[in-house]
Formats: sequence, structure tokens, C-alpha cells
Amino acid sequence: MSYIARSILRNIRAVRVAAMMTGVLAISMPALAQKLESVAVPSTPLVLKARGSFYVGGETVEQTPAELGNAGPADVATVNQMYVEYMIPDGTPKLPVVMVHGAGLSGKSYDTTPDGRMGWFEYFVRKSHPTYVVDQVGRARSGFNQGLLNRLLAGEKVGDQPRSAFRFGNRSGVWTNFRFGPKYGESFPESQFPTDAGEELAKQGIPDMRAFVPAPNPTFKALADLSVGLKGAVLMSHSQSGHFPMEAALLNPEGIRAIVALEPGTCGNDFFSDEKVQRLAKIPMLIIFGDYLPVPTGFGPMTWQSRLDGCTAFEKRIKAAGGRLQLVTTPSLGMRGNSHMLMQDRNNAQIADYIIKWIDANAIGGTAAGKPQTNAGNAAGTEKMQIWRKGSPPATEGAASNFTGAVQVTAPYRGSDGSRLRGATVKFARGARTAWHRHPGGQALIVTEGCGWTQREGGSIEKICAGDVAWIAPGEKHWHGATRTSAMTHVTASESVEGEEVEWFEKVSDEEYARGPR
Repeated sequence: MSYIARSILRNIRAVRVAAMMTGVLAISMPALAQKLESVAVPSTPLVLKARGSFYVGGETVEQTPAELGNAGPADVATVNQMYVEYMIPDGTPKLPVVMVHGAGLSGKSYDTTPDGRMGWFEYFVRKSHPTYVVDQVGRARSGFNQGLLNRLLAGEKVGDQPRSAFRFGNRSGVWTNFRFGPKYGESFPESQFPTDAGEELAKQGIPDMRAFVPAPNPTFKALADLSVGLKGAVLMSHSQSGHFPMEAALLNPEGIRAIVALEPGTCGNDFFSDEKVQRLAKIPMLIIFGDYLPVPTGFGPMTWQSRLDGCTAFEKRIKAAGGRLQLVTTPSLGMRGNSHMLMQDRNNAQIADYIIKWIDANAIGGTAAGKPQTNAGNAAGTEKMQIWRKGSPPATEGAASNFTGAVQVTAPYRGSDGSRLRGATVKFARGARTAWHRHPGGQALIVTEGCGWTQREGGSIEKICAGDVAWIAPGEKHWHGATRTSAMTHVTASESVEGEEVEWFEKVSDEEYARGPR
């Protein structure tokens, strides 16, 4: 069992954890102390199967007393590890999403927004995606190798390049560079960033010690290893980390199901060779930029429009190599005023929904908990035949919000290469059933064991038994489950429509269920 798997398993408990995630409400500049009574609480609980944290990577190095800060004798230290925090939702999970922050920041970027709204860490979990938020090596809880810094502080010359701790200033580094407004304290008319909470974002800034991180950045390999350990994941990057998922894929593409890059500082067009582009073309990619891109940043000559231009050139190369890369700006999606901090803008949920639908429709075939077996004879690594083995991944309980009674879900599957087909094997104990729901693309139920009931809204309850196949029309509100006296197992098959798979409604009441045939 891998280190990552052991770390996660140590933290998973067979209980449901109902957690109210909180956020800090916005305050106006200048910075004031935040008040506990102003903390925002979501209206519904967050139900988790597990949450926890672990580290990926790291190495042990010998260090001198001076490198250790002269607090003791020479010793060994562990350095270059990547911190990971995660939440796994209750119920049937979708593909895991790994979120990587940008320069001068940490994984906090994806948590509660500066004005106290729900961040993407929680939002993606509520949308059934196990979510893993990292701190880059050399940043925040990942720490950095202080040995080199201590040698420099002691006056020793180390290497030919000057090294320093980098940090964004509030006025140009954040306000104008992140495109909140044309100058410090002035917002763009349609700005989506909650500028009254600008000082709260400034508090998220931390010293960026990447000058003391070795090359290649250990975060690249850590992301690749994490994706493999998760048996498939979507890598999401932002700004300075924009090209990190591509670097990880070049080291080991096995676990990377898709890449989402938010306003990448670079897409790597200037340094990825044609051979590397050919390899990257096998992974679906989504790149998103916001608004006001041509505006001067006040933080150097480059604008975000020039970065978009570089990614546009990269898009052309990927498509010429037969790859799938979707490059969009938020104005092209009908959303105006977005800043560099897309995950914190007022319409962050709208942007998240777009990303989630894209992932559902485009990520390489795989399951949230297990990679399907592929035909080893496929040319160029293209996934064609896929087999989801019985019992792998292990069964999960149906989400309490969508089912009544004991329900187990196994072998969740998804088609690949553009297919929208998906489904799972679902086992209902006696008396168990789904809530009312609908599928925009319709659904087939193939009963493999026992007998059960199904009903469309306005119709009578119909009995279905092993060997029967039921078809529910697109958009038809319905429910299905076991009878009072018999358990039932069925395989589901449905297609997503624009990324949407299912819409859940109220539960089937005991009175409604009691009308089933005797």
C-alpha cells in the first residue's frame, strides 16, 4: 500500500461527520480585527466521509549546526515535502480534484473567501468531488529548507544567483496586478472581487521562499505522486503554478485525468518542446482567464493579456497535436468583471459550476476511487476497453440526503474519449429507495438481483425483477428501490447533458412507498 493511501486510511473513519464550515465576513480597509459573531455559517451542514491531512514527498538531508540555526549539534532534517489537506464527501464520489495555489499565497486561496463566502475547497466537496488542497513546497505548512538561508545570513556565498524571500505588496502587487481596479483603492465598475475585503486578502499573503526550493521544483513530482496515489485526479492550478500540472504530467501522466489552469502565469509555450506537447496532448485541459486583461498591472511590463496570448499559442500547438484544450475568458461565458482571484470573486460559485460541468464531460475515463483497467494493446496510450472489477473500488454508502434506508454503491464507471455515459451498481436493502430525482439524458435500470419498485411522477408503482430493464425518459421525475420484502441490485446507465447528470428532489415518503403492490 502506498504512503499516500496509508496516510488517508489512517484518517478515514466509518462515520459521517456533519461539519458546519465557516467563513469570515468582509471588513473595509483599513484592517480591523474580525469579530467571532460576524462569522458566516452555511444554511446546510457539510456531510463528510472523512477529512484529514498528510504530506507527499520529502527527503532527509544532513545539516550543519549553522544550517540548523546554531540551536544544537549537526543533525538530519526532512525537507522538500508537500502538505495536503483533504475532505471526502459522503455518498458516491466523483473524480478527486487537487487545488494548487499561486505565488505569495497558500492553499488558503481556495478556502473561505475574504468576505466570508464559501470557498472552492468546500464547494467542490459539496458537489461530490473529494478535494485535496496543497501548499507548494517552500510555502506555508510545507515549510522550506532553511539551511541555505542560514548560510546566506552567516555571510557565506552560495551559488551565482541572488536569493531572497518574495512577497506581493498590497497596492501594486495585489490590487492592480490582480485587477481589482485601475489604481489602489479604486475598483473597476463591474468588479467581481469583494474589494471592501481587500485587506483580508492581503492577510493571506506569505513570504514566498521558492528561491530556496531546488530545481526542478519538488512540487511537480509530489503532484504526480499524489495523482497516482488517488488512482486518478484533476489537477487545478492558479497563476504562478499554472504550468505545474503539465510538469507533473511529463513526469508521470498515469493519475492525471484532466488539467484546469486558472489564469496561468505561463502555459509553458516558451519552454515545452514539440515532443513534450505531443505527450501533454493526451490530457484534456481547460484554461480560464478573467476580465480587464489588457490593463497595466503596475507590477512590471507584462499584462495578463500577454499571458493569455502565450496560452493561446500553446492551445494551437496542443490542438495541432490532436489534443483537447478549451481556452476561455469569463466575458466569453457571459460573466463580466472577474479578477485574477477567480476562486474568490463574488460569482465564484458560477465559475465553479462551469468547471465542474467541464470536468464531468471531459476528464479522462476513470472513477473517483479506482482507475479502470485498460487494454494494454492500445496505441499511444489511448484508453479504449475499460473494465471495472467487482468489488473495486470498495462499496460506498448512498448519501443520506438522496436515499432512504441501507444503500451501497459499487463500481461507479464513466465512459472516456468524449463519451457521456456513466453509472454504477447499486444495492438496496429491503425497504430502501432513492429520493425523487430526474436525469436530463434519461436513465436505464438493469436489474441483476432480487425485485424492486420504480415509479414515475403521476404514474403507478411498477415491480421490476432480475432480468428486467427499465427505461426512464430524459427529465422524467421518478424514484426506484427495493420492495418491502425483497432486496434489489441494479446497474444504472445514463448520459450527462452539458455536465449535468442528476437533479435530486424530495425523499419518497413512507406513505408514498406504502402504495407499492402487495
